[in-house]
Amino acid sequence: MQYVQDYDDTTPAVNKNCYVPISQVLDQNPQIYSPWYYTIFPYVRSWNAFMCPDRSDTFSTSTCKTAGIGACTSANQQKKSSGGNDPYDCFDDLNPTGQCIGYGYNDGWVSDGGYGLLTPSYSSVNGSLPNPPQPSSNGPVIRAGINVSRLYSESTMILFGDIDTKEDGSVSCDNEVSWATQGGNAHIGTSRLRHAGLENFCFVDGHVKPIRMVVANYTGAGNWSANNNSLAIPASESDAYDWCSDYDLGTYRANYALVSNPKSQTNLYPLSGQTETCAQAVADVYANSVIVP
Repeated sequence: MQYVQDYDDTTPAVNKNCYVPISQVLDQNPQIYSPWYYTIFPYVRSWNAFMCPDRSDTFSTSTCKTAGIGACTSANQQKKSSGGNDPYDCFDDLNPTGQCIGYGYNDGWVSDGGYGLLTPSYSSVNGSLPNPPQPSSNGPVIRAGINVSRLYSESTMILFGDIDTKEDGSVSCDNEVSWATQGGNAHIGTSRLRHAGLENFCFVDGHVKPIRMVVANYTGAGNWSANNNSLAIPASESDAYDWCSDYDLGTYRANYALVSNPKSQTNLYPLSGQTETCAQAVADVYANSVIVP
């Protein structure tokens, strides 16, 4: 809430163009563009706040995938395969703890499309978004937050919650458990979820509540590959609208034709079409998924 009050009622942004030294984060440098937890770090000032006691996944910088390098100095030197030094893709150039972040930001019911607290995932040019947005190629991504006036209700909009995913992950249904196993692209069952499936979520108004979650495999018409990771969804469909900035009204429609590559096609998301509203995307997943015990 402090960040929103300081930035004209706008939620934290995410920018993958660059990372900044931790000293600049602590100094509240106004040019910070980074994953959500770096953006709000000046208000929190403790890495422990981002760690879940029940997530024990770790990474190491002691060895690298590049021959001849001693300690890793950047994320692209990490070996992210099973048995590597960063098997859960948690190293992000700044996290000094060696432990994976335990919570993810609300990127919407399905990631990247703008359903949640971030605008859609478009590539940026020299640190700025093209206007109008153009179909993007591989490259840096900048995603602005949204004004809270867009929210149906702050008390029914998730801010962040439990995840088993990579360093800049989200609680979107297609991301939440994507790195629950080493090497990513996880296929797990509901029994594997933390807290026996009763996961914790903080809402925009500040209250926290547990939501019963289950793991599902999507089988819809969008050709979501069987090789893609499992989804994590609420046991009750009515809870799923808490991932939507417009709740169940259907006032916002995504355009996945413009979403950043390599996930530029509908078949890389659990969607039957590229322009579904969030309410339609929720109904899509529940109508076309099989629960995995």
